[in-house]
Amino acid sequence: MSQEQPQAPSLGKGRFTRDIHGGDGDTVARLLNVSNNDVLDLSVSLNPNPPDVVGIAKSHLDSISKYPNSSQAREALAEALGVKSSSVILTNGGAEAIAIVAQYLSCGWVEEPEFSLYKRYLAQIDESAPRFASNPNNPTGQLASEESRSEVWDEAFFQLASGKWSRKDYESGSIVLGSLTKLLACPGLRIGYIIVQDDKIAYELESRIPIWSINALACAIIPELIENLDLQQVKTCVDRHRSKLIEVLDEFDLPYIRSDANYICVQTPQFNLAQLSNIIEEPHYQALRAQLNPASGAQLNPASGALFRCLLAGQRVVVRDCTSFGMDDYVRVAVPNEDGLEKFRIALDKISSWRV
Repeated sequence: MSQEQPQAPSLGKGRFTRDIHGGDGDTVARLLNVSNNDVLDLSVSLNPNPPDVVGIAKSHLDSISKYPNSSQAREALAEALGVKSSSVILTNGGAEAIAIVAQYLSCGWVEEPEFSLYKRYLAQIDESAPRFASNPNNPTGQLASEESRSEVWDEAFFQLASGKWSRKDYESGSIVLGSLTKLLACPGLRIGYIIVQDDKIAYELESRIPIWSINALACAIIPELIENLDLQQVKTCVDRHRSKLIEVLDEFDLPYIRSDANYICVQTPQFNLAQLSNIIEEPHYQALRAQLNPASGAQLNPASGALFRCLLAGQRVVVRDCTSFGMDDYVRVAVPNEDGLEKFRIALDKISSWRV
């Protein structure tokens, strides 16, 4: 099946219904009354083979008894990026980086499909305003072309897709956003950053961030975590796992959008609602629908991402909702490791008999 088809729709201004970001594994485990470890959460796109962040963090637990000091973390990250330390601003995750830059610019432009937080934090959307864009695109996973330009670039997944720290658009005046969350698979630590080489803009941005925004434990472990990172090795690993995921998607005849990243947008198949009528009325499926897809309404679409997502959740596999991208008939699937891929394949096999 062609990796180039289907293409993601361009939807203009797009829609925002609720905060949908993924990370629903704990919710599904609670609704199914199983252990969190029994649920495969592919709604969060993380490095499938990350360093031992927990092990490293354990040796720095004494840092939580002190106020955060981000100077060493900032210098270590600046050295890895190849910029002066004053050009790097640490933030409480990539979300805060987006919020701070959106607040500073106030007015911006977003070409769909894109990550919904840009529009959420921008006070005004105007086609003539500075553009916010992700590289690789979130949700399609495709790296931006060399000639593509934007005043604000979000490189949250760039290292995993390219094997490099940055495309260095800050050298031409762009504001670049980043996150170590995906690269290090540590969303709970909230490690984000902004790169800007204009000292005046850097000062304006940093003045908007609350003091001690990034926690002491994150500050303490950043230098050690990035010291031994081999980004080319990380990319090679992601590429290998993504190829295996594609093999499974092809096995089940599931169309997808070609991706360079550690996630793939998958078009949902059509299901036989008559055959599913008894199953989807079961209490646990009703609970999954209410919690995971409250905007889907009472009327089920046989080819909706909402239905596909609930059926997979019933098999203890969670994938990312794409309605916030304006792509109701897609789900985004994180690239899993070998064990996760087999669980995903088994889940697809179990629900395949319900397809049209």
